[in-house]
Amino acid sequence: AKAAAGAPACEHCCPHTRSLEGAAALAAEGPRPMPIDLERVRDAIQRAVKSISKELIWKVHFEHAQIEERAGCIAAARQAYVMAALHALPNLRWKVWLGGARTELNCDNIGTARQLLDRALAEVPCKTRAVVLLECARLEEYAGNLDQARAILKRAHKETKHEWKVFLESILLELRAGNLQAAIQESLAALAIHRGTGRLWAVLIQLKQCEGEEEQSRVFREALKEVPKSGEVWCEGAR
Repeated sequence: AKAAAGAPACEHCCPHTRSLEGAAALAAEGPRPMPIDLERVRDAIQRAVKSISKELIWKVHFEHAQIEERAGCIAAARQAYVMAALHALPNLRWKVWLGGARTELNCDNIGTARQLLDRALAEVPCKTRAVVLLECARLEEYAGNLDQARAILKRAHKETKHEWKVFLESILLELRAGNLQAAIQESLAALAIHRGTGRLWAVLIQLKQCEGEEEQSRVFREALKEVPKSGEVWCEGAR
């Protein structure tokens, strides 16, 4: 307690007690990130591409790109993405464009990120198209183009109607923009299609807080009729 308050440790404390206080202080600081030894990483990458099957080489380069980005070596990350794109199968190359777009967005290169997402959208298989459309919408929201983000999500509603996450993103976009009533309307529209999705019901319960406890309770009871086993809905009921 004295150590936490900044007071000097008691001179009568045993060394074991003082060591425990020091350990507690380090634990409170949280884990410290280990420095990345890029030379060892790059050496491991070179050995890996010589040892694994050709179908997996792109994945090694892809992981390499992300390590280089975390280390702040953006030029090396870009080169690794190039190698990943060269080795990836056509049906997997969209993942490389998507990863590259995220890296460029982190560097605030919005135009380049947009171009990479366009390439990803052109190559992504239909069943995972929603993933790329969500990234496109988030990029436009980040760039301050809310109307463009909304248009992309409306497109996603039509092209990937089976994916409830594109409807959730529309709700969250309006919520982040401070349009509470628009978020509620998006929730109702989403539930008209994905009535059995507990996450959407949970969000609507949260949003209805602005209309009072009685309305929240009504929506909670309605949600239990549709998704009685949803943990997210029950958690909202408890709150």
